[in-house]
Amino acid sequence: MVSSSGFSPAVITAPAGSVITLAIISTDSNTHVFKFDNPDLSSISVGVGPYAQLVLTCVIMQSGIYGF
Repeated sequence: MVSSSGFSPAVITAPAGSVITLAIISTDSNTHVFKFDNPDLSSISVGVGPYAQLVLTCVIMQSGIYGF
């Protein structure tokens, strides 16, 4: 979930090579943008409107820490 307070949960863990499906749900009247801090994942950037839901599926091939 996402609101003006931030993302919850704030940390997501998964093994390298696994398929990750995120349901990004806005719980307030703002539009929020989900994107990774890592330059290799800069092409992934999605917005979710007020009280809307968006599903994002991706594969993280290398282990590491990817901020969002």
